[in-house]
Amino acid sequence: MSGLKFSFIVLSILSLSGAFTACSEGIMGQQWRCGENDVQLGFRVFYYPNKATSGSVPVDDIIYQTGDEVIIQGNPGRLINGDLCLKGWYVLDEGVETYYTVGNRYRVGNRDLTLTALWVPPMPGYVDTTFEPAFDTQYIDGMTIQKNGKILIFGGFKKYDGIDRKYIARIYATGILDTTFDPGIGPDDLIKTVKEQDNGKIIITGHFTSYNGIKRNGIARLNSDGSLDDLFNPGDGPDNIDPDSLISVVELQNDGKILIGGNFTSYDGVPRNYIARLYINGSLDSSFNPGRGPNAYVTSIKVVNDEKILVGGQFWLYDGKKANAIVRLNNDGSLDNTFNSAVGTYDVVYGILVQADRRIIINGHFQPITGEDKHTYVYRLNNNGSIDNSFEPCRTWGAYHAALQDDGKIIIGGSFTQYNSDIANYNSIVRINADGTIDETFDPGNGACGFGDYSSIYQVVIQKNGKIFIIGDFIKYNDVTRPGIVRIWN
Repeated sequence: MSGLKFSFIVLSILSLSGAFTACSEGIMGQQWRCGENDVQLGFRVFYYPNKATSGSVPVDDIIYQTGDEVIIQGNPGRLINGDLCLKGWYVLDEGVETYYTVGNRYRVGNRDLTLTALWVPPMPGYVDTTFEPAFDTQYIDGMTIQKNGKILIFGGFKKYDGIDRKYIARIYATGILDTTFDPGIGPDDLIKTVKEQDNGKIIITGHFTSYNGIKRNGIARLNSDGSLDDLFNPGDGPDNIDPDSLISVVELQNDGKILIGGNFTSYDGVPRNYIARLYINGSLDSSFNPGRGPNAYVTSIKVVNDEKILVGGQFWLYDGKKANAIVRLNNDGSLDNTFNSAVGTYDVVYGILVQADRRIIINGHFQPITGEDKHTYVYRLNNNGSIDNSFEPCRTWGAYHAALQDDGKIIIGGSFTQYNSDIANYNSIVRINADGTIDETFDPGNGACGFGDYSSIYQVVIQKNGKIFIIGDFIKYNDVTRPGIVRIWN
Protein backbone atom coordinates (compact mmCIF):
# COMPACT_ATOMS: atom_id res chain seq x y z
CA MET A 1 0.00 0.00 0.00
CA SER A 2 2.84 2.37 -0.73
CA GLY A 3 0.56 4.60 -2.75
CA LEU A 4 -1.77 5.36 0.15
CA LYS A 5 -0.23 7.96 2.44
CA PHE A 6 -1.58 10.33 4.98
CA SER A 7 -0.14 12.96 7.30
CA PHE A 8 -0.87 13.91 10.85
CA ILE A 9 1.15 14.82 13.91
CA VAL A 10 2.20 12.14 16.37
CA LEU A 11 3.24 13.36 19.80
CA SER A 12 5.59 11.40 22.04
CA ILE A 13 6.16 12.29 25.66
CA LEU A 14 9.87 12.94 26.19
CA SER A 15 10.00 13.86 29.84
CA LEU A 16 7.87 14.41 32.84
CA SER A 17 8.22 18.16 32.29
CA GLY A 18 5.87 17.85 29.31
CA ALA A 19 8.25 18.52 26.41
CA PHE A 20 7.06 17.03 23.06
CA THR A 21 8.52 16.35 19.65
CA ALA A 22 6.46 16.00 16.47
CA CYS A 23 6.64 13.32 13.79
CA SER A 24 4.88 13.83 10.45
CA GLU A 25 4.02 11.81 7.34
CA GLY A 26 4.10 8.04 7.45
CA ILE A 27 2.78 5.14 5.44
CA MET A 28 -0.68 3.91 6.45
CA GLY A 29 -0.47 1.53 9.37
CA GLN A 30 3.25 1.95 9.97
CA GLN A 31 4.29 2.04 13.62
CA TRP A 32 6.81 4.79 14.13
CA ARG A 33 8.52 6.65 16.95
CA CYS A 34 10.32 9.97 16.82
CA GLY A 35 13.76 8.59 17.56
CA GLU A 36 15.44 5.43 18.75
CA ASN A 37 16.50 7.00 22.06
CA ASP A 38 13.21 8.74 22.84
CA VAL A 39 11.52 7.76 26.05
CA GLN A 40 7.87 7.07 25.28
CA LEU A 41 5.64 7.14 28.32
CA GLY A 42 2.46 6.54 26.36
CA PHE A 43 1.30 4.25 23.59
CA ARG A 44 -0.56 4.91 20.39
CA VAL A 45 -3.14 3.03 18.33
CA PHE A 46 -2.63 2.65 14.58
CA TYR A 47 -5.13 1.32 12.04
CA TYR A 48 -3.64 -0.60 9.13
CA PRO A 49 -5.84 -0.65 5.96
CA ASN A 50 -4.74 -4.11 4.76
CA LYS A 51 -5.03 -3.87 0.95
CA ALA A 52 -7.61 -1.10 0.85
CA THR A 53 -7.87 0.43 -2.62
CA SER A 54 -9.13 3.83 -1.49
CA GLY A 55 -10.14 5.78 1.58
CA SER A 56 -8.22 6.74 4.71
CA VAL A 57 -7.64 4.96 8.01
CA PRO A 58 -9.30 6.13 11.25
CA VAL A 59 -7.19 8.58 13.24
CA ASP A 60 -6.70 8.07 16.96
CA ASP A 61 -5.02 11.17 18.43
CA ILE A 62 -4.94 9.93 22.01
CA ILE A 63 -1.82 8.76 23.85
CA TYR A 64 -2.80 5.85 26.08
CA GLN A 65 -1.24 4.52 29.25
CA THR A 66 -0.94 0.86 30.10
CA GLY A 67 -4.34 -0.39 31.26
CA ASP A 68 -6.33 2.27 29.37
CA GLU A 69 -9.25 1.09 27.26
CA VAL A 70 -9.41 1.89 23.56
CA ILE A 71 -12.83 2.03 21.87
CA ILE A 72 -12.33 0.52 18.41
CA GLN A 73 -13.35 2.86 15.58
CA GLY A 74 -15.34 1.91 12.52
CA ASN A 75 -14.65 3.13 9.00
CA PRO A 76 -15.04 6.94 9.06
CA GLY A 77 -12.45 7.27 6.28
CA ARG A 78 -14.53 5.13 3.91
CA LEU A 79 -11.91 2.47 3.28
CA ILE A 80 -12.81 0.32 0.25
CA ASN A 81 -11.31 -2.96 -0.86
CA GLY A 82 -12.98 -3.91 -4.13
CA ASP A 83 -16.19 -5.83 -3.49
CA LEU A 84 -15.20 -6.73 0.06
CA CYS A 85 -16.65 -5.27 3.24
CA LEU A 86 -14.77 -4.07 6.31
CA LYS A 87 -15.97 -6.37 9.07
CA GLY A 88 -13.76 -4.94 11.78
CA TRP A 89 -10.17 -4.95 13.00
CA TYR A 90 -7.85 -7.58 14.44
CA VAL A 91 -4.64 -7.54 16.48
CA LEU A 92 -2.02 -10.24 16.96
CA ASP A 93 -1.36 -9.82 20.68
CA GLU A 94 0.94 -12.21 22.56
CA GLY A 95 0.53 -14.83 19.84
CA VAL A 96 -3.28 -14.75 19.94
CA GLU A 97 -5.24 -13.26 17.02
CA THR A 98 -8.21 -11.34 18.39
CA TYR A 99 -11.00 -9.74 16.34
CA TYR A 100 -12.77 -6.48 17.18
CA THR A 101 -15.81 -4.80 15.71
CA VAL A 102 -16.94 -1.19 16.04
CA GLY A 103 -17.36 -0.13 19.65
CA ASN A 104 -15.41 -3.06 21.14
CA ARG A 105 -12.87 -2.16 23.83
CA TYR A 106 -9.22 -3.11 23.90
CA ARG A 107 -7.08 -2.77 27.03
CA VAL A 108 -3.69 -1.22 26.24
CA GLY A 109 -0.58 -3.21 27.19
CA ASN A 110 2.99 -1.97 27.22
CA ARG A 111 3.51 -1.21 23.54
CA ASP A 112 1.94 0.53 20.58
CA LEU A 113 -1.08 -1.22 19.09
CA THR A 114 -1.66 -1.91 15.38
CA LEU A 115 -5.19 -2.90 14.35
CA THR A 116 -5.41 -4.49 10.89
CA ALA A 117 -8.50 -4.19 8.70
CA LEU A 118 -10.42 -7.43 8.32
CA TRP A 119 -12.01 -7.73 4.87
CA VAL A 120 -14.75 -10.25 4.22
CA PRO A 121 -17.21 -10.97 1.40
CA PRO A 122 -20.22 -8.68 1.85
CA MET A 123 -23.09 -9.96 3.95
CA PRO A 124 -26.41 -9.73 2.09
CA GLY A 125 -28.21 -6.69 3.47
CA TYR A 126 -25.11 -4.59 4.24
CA VAL A 127 -24.67 -1.11 2.74
CA ASP A 128 -22.71 -0.98 -0.51
CA THR A 129 -20.49 2.05 0.06
CA THR A 130 -19.40 2.17 -3.59
CA PHE A 131 -22.74 3.90 -4.25
CA GLU A 132 -22.70 7.30 -2.58
CA PRO A 133 -25.66 9.53 -3.46
CA ALA A 134 -25.82 13.26 -2.81
CA PHE A 135 -27.29 14.15 0.57
CA ASP A 136 -30.03 16.36 -0.92
CA THR A 137 -31.93 13.26 -2.12
CA GLN A 138 -34.20 12.78 0.86
CA TYR A 139 -37.34 13.39 -1.16
CA ILE A 140 -36.90 10.62 -3.72
CA ASP A 141 -40.18 8.86 -4.51
CA GLY A 142 -38.90 6.24 -6.94
CA MET A 143 -36.33 5.13 -9.45
CA THR A 144 -35.79 2.98 -12.50
CA ILE A 145 -32.59 1.42 -13.84
CA GLN A 146 -31.99 1.96 -17.53
CA LYS A 147 -30.59 -0.69 -19.84
CA ASN A 148 -27.24 1.14 -19.91
CA GLY A 149 -27.01 0.85 -16.12
CA LYS A 150 -27.72 4.50 -15.42
CA ILE A 151 -30.37 5.31 -12.82
CA LEU A 152 -33.33 7.66 -13.20
CA ILE A 153 -34.60 9.03 -9.89
CA PHE A 154 -37.70 11.13 -9.33
CA GLY A 155 -39.36 12.84 -6.40
CA GLY A 156 -39.87 16.14 -4.61
CA PHE A 157 -36.29 17.37 -4.92
CA LYS A 158 -35.30 20.53 -6.82
CA LYS A 159 -31.53 19.93 -6.87
CA TYR A 160 -29.09 17.05 -6.94
CA ASP A 161 -25.68 17.61 -5.39
CA GLY A 162 -26.29 21.35 -5.63
CA ILE A 163 -27.21 21.31 -9.35
CA ASP A 164 -30.73 22.23 -10.50
CA ARG A 165 -32.74 19.13 -11.30
CA LYS A 166 -36.45 19.60 -10.77
CA TYR A 167 -38.33 16.39 -9.88
CA ILE A 168 -36.18 14.14 -12.08
CA ALA A 169 -32.47 13.41 -12.51
CA ARG A 170 -30.18 10.71 -13.83
CA ILE A 171 -27.20 9.41 -11.93
CA TYR A 172 -24.42 6.94 -12.57
CA ALA A 173 -24.15 3.67 -10.65
CA THR A 174 -21.72 5.40 -8.29
CA GLY A 175 -24.29 8.05 -7.31
CA ILE A 176 -22.68 10.89 -9.31
CA LEU A 177 -25.02 13.11 -11.35
CA ASP A 178 -25.14 12.39 -15.08
CA THR A 179 -25.10 15.87 -16.59
CA THR A 180 -25.83 14.55 -20.10
CA PHE A 181 -29.44 14.15 -18.93
CA ASP A 182 -30.80 17.67 -18.54
CA PRO A 183 -34.58 18.12 -18.22
CA GLY A 184 -34.30 21.92 -18.29
CA ILE A 185 -37.39 23.43 -16.64
CA GLY A 186 -38.83 19.92 -16.59
CA PRO A 187 -42.33 19.06 -15.35
CA ASP A 188 -44.39 21.62 -13.45
CA ASP A 189 -45.34 19.10 -10.76
CA LEU A 190 -44.37 15.76 -9.28
CA ILE A 191 -43.65 12.61 -11.27
CA LYS A 192 -45.40 9.38 -10.26
CA THR A 193 -43.78 6.74 -12.50
CA VAL A 194 -40.85 6.43 -14.91
CA LYS A 195 -40.53 3.67 -17.50
CA GLU A 196 -37.86 3.18 -20.18
CA GLN A 197 -38.85 1.85 -23.58
CA ASP A 198 -36.69 -0.50 -25.65
CA ASN A 199 -35.57 2.43 -27.83
CA GLY A 200 -34.15 4.26 -24.80
CA LYS A 201 -36.95 6.82 -24.63
CA ILE A 202 -38.51 7.45 -21.25
CA ILE A 203 -42.20 7.58 -20.34
CA ILE A 204 -43.09 9.65 -17.30
CA THR A 205 -46.47 10.06 -15.59
CA GLY A 206 -47.54 12.18 -12.67
CA HIS A 207 -49.30 15.28 -11.42
CA PHE A 208 -47.81 17.62 -14.03
CA THR A 209 -49.69 19.47 -16.78
CA SER A 210 -46.67 20.61 -18.77
CA TYR A 211 -43.05 19.72 -19.46
CA ASN A 212 -40.60 22.47 -20.33
CA GLY A 213 -43.58 24.76 -20.82
CA ILE A 214 -45.31 22.47 -23.34
CA LYS A 215 -48.71 20.98 -22.47
CA ARG A 216 -48.51 17.38 -21.33
CA ASN A 217 -51.33 16.38 -19.00
CA GLY A 218 -50.19 13.62 -16.69
CA ILE A 219 -48.09 11.71 -19.22
CA ALA A 220 -45.13 12.54 -21.46
CA ARG A 221 -42.19 10.89 -23.17
CA LEU A 222 -38.61 12.11 -22.96
CA ASN A 223 -35.65 11.59 -25.20
CA SER A 224 -32.60 9.96 -23.67
CA ASP A 225 -31.08 13.39 -22.93
CA GLY A 226 -34.12 14.53 -20.89
CA SER A 227 -35.69 16.74 -23.55
CA LEU A 228 -39.37 16.35 -24.45
CA ASP A 229 -40.13 13.90 -27.26
CA ASP A 230 -42.73 15.68 -29.39
CA LEU A 231 -43.42 12.49 -31.38
CA PHE A 232 -45.34 11.21 -28.34
CA ASN A 233 -48.58 13.18 -28.14
CA PRO A 234 -51.20 12.07 -25.60
CA GLY A 235 -53.64 14.84 -26.54
CA ASP A 236 -55.66 15.69 -23.43
CA GLY A 237 -54.30 12.62 -21.68
CA PRO A 238 -56.11 11.24 -18.63
CA ASP A 239 -58.87 13.24 -16.99
CA ASN A 240 -58.14 14.59 -13.55
CA ILE A 241 -60.81 13.25 -11.22
CA ASP A 242 -58.38 13.15 -8.31
CA PRO A 243 -55.39 15.52 -8.26
CA ASP A 244 -53.56 13.17 -5.89
CA SER A 245 -53.62 10.18 -8.22
CA LEU A 246 -53.58 10.11 -12.00
CA ILE A 247 -51.60 7.45 -13.90
CA SER A 248 -49.92 5.44 -11.16
CA VAL A 249 -48.57 2.48 -13.14
CA VAL A 250 -47.11 1.93 -16.63
CA GLU A 251 -46.36 -1.48 -18.14
CA LEU A 252 -44.93 -2.18 -21.59
CA GLN A 253 -46.02 -5.03 -23.83
CA ASN A 254 -43.67 -6.94 -26.13
CA ASP A 255 -45.15 -5.21 -29.17
CA GLY A 256 -44.28 -1.78 -27.74
CA LYS A 257 -47.80 -0.86 -26.73
CA ILE A 258 -48.20 0.89 -23.39
CA LEU A 259 -50.60 -0.16 -20.63
CA ILE A 260 -51.52 2.51 -18.10
CA GLY A 261 -53.54 2.29 -14.91
CA GLY A 262 -54.53 4.67 -12.15
CA ASN A 263 -57.40 6.88 -11.09
CA PHE A 264 -58.85 8.23 -14.34
CA THR A 265 -62.10 7.68 -16.22
CA SER A 266 -61.12 8.87 -19.69
CA TYR A 267 -58.09 9.27 -21.93
CA ASP A 268 -57.94 12.04 -24.53
CA GLY A 269 -61.70 12.43 -24.17
CA VAL A 270 -62.54 8.73 -24.69
CA PRO A 271 -64.09 6.86 -21.71
CA ARG A 272 -61.62 4.46 -20.11
CA ASN A 273 -62.18 3.51 -16.48
CA TYR A 274 -58.88 3.22 -14.61
CA ILE A 275 -57.05 1.26 -17.33
CA ALA A 276 -56.17 1.88 -20.98
CA ARG A 277 -53.65 0.92 -23.63
CA LEU A 278 -51.73 3.34 -25.83
CA TYR A 279 -49.91 3.06 -29.10
CA ILE A 280 -46.22 3.85 -29.11
CA ASN A 281 -47.00 7.45 -30.16
CA GLY A 282 -49.22 8.08 -27.10
CA SER A 283 -52.60 7.83 -28.81
CA LEU A 284 -55.34 5.57 -27.43
CA ASP A 285 -55.39 1.97 -28.71
CA SER A 286 -59.07 1.28 -29.28
CA SER A 287 -58.45 -2.45 -29.88
CA PHE A 288 -57.98 -2.75 -26.13
CA ASN A 289 -61.51 -2.31 -24.82
CA PRO A 290 -62.07 -3.05 -21.12
CA GLY A 291 -65.78 -2.23 -21.36
CA ARG A 292 -66.78 -0.68 -18.04
CA GLY A 293 -63.42 -1.82 -16.71
CA PRO A 294 -62.64 -1.93 -12.99
CA ASN A 295 -64.94 0.05 -10.70
CA ALA A 296 -62.08 1.65 -8.71
CA TYR A 297 -58.46 2.61 -9.16
CA VAL A 298 -55.67 0.41 -10.49
CA THR A 299 -52.29 0.23 -8.71
CA SER A 300 -50.43 -2.54 -10.53
CA ILE A 301 -50.23 -4.14 -13.97
CA LYS A 302 -48.09 -7.12 -14.98
CA VAL A 303 -47.87 -8.60 -18.48
CA VAL A 304 -47.57 -12.40 -18.44
CA ASN A 305 -45.48 -14.30 -20.99
CA ASP A 306 -48.51 -15.41 -23.00
CA GLU A 307 -49.56 -11.74 -23.32
CA LYS A 308 -52.27 -12.09 -20.73
CA ILE A 309 -52.39 -9.15 -18.34
CA LEU A 310 -52.68 -9.21 -14.55
CA VAL A 311 -54.25 -6.10 -13.02
CA GLY A 312 -54.39 -5.22 -9.32
CA GLY A 313 -56.03 -2.42 -7.37
CA GLN A 314 -58.87 -1.56 -5.01
CA PHE A 315 -61.74 -2.61 -7.28
CA TRP A 316 -64.22 -5.42 -6.71
CA LEU A 317 -65.87 -5.42 -10.15
CA TYR A 318 -64.52 -5.59 -13.68
CA ASP A 319 -66.88 -4.78 -16.53
CA GLY A 320 -69.73 -5.42 -14.11
CA LYS A 321 -68.52 -8.86 -13.00
CA LYS A 322 -67.17 -9.78 -9.58
CA ALA A 323 -63.40 -9.37 -9.48
CA ASN A 324 -61.82 -8.78 -6.09
CA ALA A 325 -58.67 -6.62 -6.28
CA ILE A 326 -56.90 -8.72 -8.95
CA VAL A 327 -57.96 -9.93 -12.40
CA ARG A 328 -56.36 -11.43 -15.46
CA LEU A 329 -57.25 -9.98 -18.84
CA ASN A 330 -57.00 -11.18 -22.37
CA ASN A 331 -54.93 -9.13 -24.79
CA ASP A 332 -58.03 -7.25 -25.98
CA GLY A 333 -58.93 -6.06 -22.46
CA SER A 334 -61.70 -8.56 -21.83
CA LEU A 335 -61.86 -10.57 -18.63
CA ASP A 336 -60.08 -13.94 -18.58
CA ASN A 337 -62.69 -16.14 -16.91
CA THR A 338 -60.18 -18.94 -16.19
CA PHE A 339 -58.68 -16.78 -13.42
CA ASN A 340 -60.74 -16.41 -10.23
CA SER A 341 -59.39 -14.15 -7.51
CA ALA A 342 -59.08 -15.54 -3.98
CA VAL A 343 -58.79 -12.03 -2.53
CA GLY A 344 -61.57 -10.60 -0.38
CA THR A 345 -63.98 -7.84 -1.36
CA TYR A 346 -62.98 -4.19 -0.74
CA ASP A 347 -59.29 -4.99 -0.22
CA VAL A 348 -56.35 -3.72 -2.26
CA VAL A 349 -53.43 -5.26 -4.15
CA TYR A 350 -50.42 -2.91 -4.32
CA GLY A 351 -48.02 -5.06 -6.30
CA ILE A 352 -47.85 -8.18 -8.48
CA LEU A 353 -44.87 -10.43 -9.15
CA VAL A 354 -44.96 -13.44 -11.47
CA GLN A 355 -42.57 -16.29 -10.73
CA ALA A 356 -40.95 -18.49 -13.38
CA ASP A 357 -43.51 -21.24 -12.66
CA ARG A 358 -46.27 -18.63 -13.23
CA ARG A 359 -47.38 -18.55 -9.62
CA ILE A 360 -48.23 -15.04 -8.50
CA ILE A 361 -46.92 -13.08 -5.50
CA ILE A 362 -49.23 -10.28 -4.42
CA ASN A 363 -48.65 -7.69 -1.74
CA GLY A 364 -51.21 -5.30 -0.37
CA HIS A 365 -53.87 -5.24 2.31
CA PHE A 366 -56.46 -7.96 1.93
CA GLN A 367 -58.06 -10.97 3.47
CA PRO A 368 -58.58 -14.07 1.32
CA ILE A 369 -62.00 -15.66 1.20
CA THR A 370 -60.87 -18.58 3.36
CA GLY A 371 -62.57 -17.04 6.40
CA GLU A 372 -59.39 -16.23 8.29
CA ASP A 373 -59.73 -13.41 10.78
CA LYS A 374 -56.26 -11.92 10.50
CA HIS A 375 -55.34 -9.54 7.71
CA THR A 376 -52.69 -10.64 5.26
CA TYR A 377 -50.16 -8.51 3.37
CA VAL A 378 -48.17 -10.88 1.16
CA TYR A 379 -49.71 -13.95 -0.42
CA ARG A 380 -49.00 -16.34 -3.27
CA LEU A 381 -51.65 -17.42 -5.73
CA ASN A 382 -51.66 -20.30 -8.14
CA ASN A 383 -51.90 -19.55 -11.85
CA ASN A 384 -55.70 -19.81 -11.70
CA GLY A 385 -56.01 -17.28 -8.84
CA SER A 386 -56.50 -19.77 -5.99
CA ILE A 387 -54.40 -19.53 -2.83
CA ASP A 388 -51.13 -21.43 -2.82
CA ASN A 389 -51.10 -23.07 0.61
CA SER A 390 -47.46 -24.13 0.28
CA PHE A 391 -46.44 -20.47 0.78
CA GLU A 392 -46.28 -18.96 4.27
CA PRO A 393 -48.16 -15.65 4.02
CA CYS A 394 -47.01 -12.40 5.56
CA ARG A 395 -49.23 -11.27 8.44
CA THR A 396 -47.18 -8.14 9.06
CA TRP A 397 -48.79 -4.76 8.55
CA GLY A 398 -47.14 -2.33 6.17
CA ALA A 399 -45.65 -4.50 3.39
CA TYR A 400 -45.70 -1.88 0.64
CA HIS A 401 -43.37 -3.29 -1.99
CA ALA A 402 -41.83 -6.59 -3.06
CA ALA A 403 -39.10 -7.50 -5.54
CA LEU A 404 -38.35 -10.94 -6.93
CA GLN A 405 -34.77 -12.22 -7.22
CA ASP A 406 -33.63 -14.59 -9.95
CA ASP A 407 -33.21 -17.34 -7.35
CA GLY A 408 -36.87 -17.04 -6.31
CA LYS A 409 -36.23 -15.22 -3.05
CA ILE A 410 -38.31 -12.13 -2.35
CA ILE A 411 -37.26 -8.78 -0.86
CA ILE A 412 -40.09 -7.06 1.03
CA GLY A 413 -40.01 -3.40 2.01
CA GLY A 414 -42.46 -1.41 4.09
CA SER A 415 -42.95 0.24 7.47
CA PHE A 416 -42.76 -2.82 9.72
CA THR A 417 -40.25 -3.54 12.48
CA GLN A 418 -40.95 -7.26 12.83
CA TYR A 419 -41.99 -9.93 10.37
CA ASN A 420 -44.73 -12.38 11.31
CA SER A 421 -43.95 -13.94 14.70
CA ASP A 422 -40.17 -13.51 14.42
CA ILE A 423 -38.89 -11.36 17.31
CA ALA A 424 -35.92 -10.00 15.34
CA ASN A 425 -35.90 -6.31 14.45
CA TYR A 426 -36.07 -5.91 10.66
CA ASN A 427 -36.72 -2.16 10.42
CA SER A 428 -38.68 -2.00 7.18
CA ILE A 429 -36.93 -4.69 5.11
CA VAL A 430 -36.75 -8.49 5.09
CA ARG A 431 -35.92 -11.23 2.60
CA ILE A 432 -38.01 -14.38 2.45
CA ASN A 433 -37.39 -17.71 0.79
CA ALA A 434 -39.50 -19.01 -2.07
CA ASP A 435 -41.82 -20.72 0.42
CA GLY A 436 -42.42 -17.52 2.41
CA THR A 437 -40.17 -18.33 5.37
CA ILE A 438 -37.60 -15.76 6.53
CA ASP A 439 -34.20 -15.96 4.88
CA GLU A 440 -31.79 -15.75 7.81
CA THR A 441 -28.77 -15.20 5.53
CA PHE A 442 -29.99 -11.68 4.73
CA ASP A 443 -28.98 -9.31 7.53
CA PRO A 444 -30.17 -5.69 7.29
CA GLY A 445 -28.54 -4.82 10.61
CA ASN A 446 -30.38 -1.82 12.02
CA GLY A 447 -32.19 -1.41 8.70
CA ALA A 448 -33.83 1.84 7.67
CA CYS A 449 -33.95 4.62 10.28
CA GLY A 450 -35.84 7.89 9.85
CA PHE A 451 -37.02 10.72 12.04
CA GLY A 452 -37.82 9.46 15.52
CA ASP A 453 -39.06 5.91 15.41
CA TYR A 454 -40.59 6.12 11.92
CA SER A 455 -39.08 4.83 8.70
CA SER A 456 -40.55 3.33 5.56
CA ILE A 457 -39.35 1.62 2.39
CA TYR A 458 -41.65 1.94 -0.59
CA GLN A 459 -39.59 0.71 -3.51
CA VAL A 460 -37.07 -2.11 -3.94
CA VAL A 461 -35.19 -2.47 -7.24
CA ILE A 462 -32.71 -5.23 -8.04
CA GLN A 463 -29.80 -4.55 -10.41
CA LYS A 464 -28.60 -7.08 -12.97
CA ASN A 465 -25.58 -7.77 -10.76
CA GLY A 466 -27.91 -8.62 -7.88
CA LYS A 467 -27.29 -5.53 -5.77
CA ILE A 468 -30.43 -4.02 -4.25
CA PHE A 469 -31.58 -0.39 -4.39
CA ILE A 470 -33.97 0.80 -1.71
CA ILE A 471 -36.07 3.97 -1.87
CA GLY A 472 -37.98 5.29 1.10
CA ASP A 473 -38.52 7.66 3.98
CA PHE A 474 -35.32 7.21 5.96
CA ILE A 475 -32.14 9.09 6.86
CA LYS A 476 -29.80 6.20 7.61
CA TYR A 477 -29.52 2.56 6.70
CA ASN A 478 -27.70 0.33 9.16
CA ASP A 479 -26.21 3.47 10.75
CA VAL A 480 -24.79 4.75 7.42
CA THR A 481 -26.17 8.13 6.32
CA ARG A 482 -28.18 7.60 3.14
CA PRO A 483 -31.14 10.03 2.88
CA GLY A 484 -33.91 8.37 0.89
CA ILE A 485 -31.84 6.02 -1.27
CA VAL A 486 -29.29 3.29 -0.55
CA ARG A 487 -27.76 0.33 -2.32
CA ILE A 488 -27.11 -2.86 -0.37
CA TRP A 489 -25.27 -6.08 -1.04
CA ASN A 490 -27.12 -9.20 -2.04
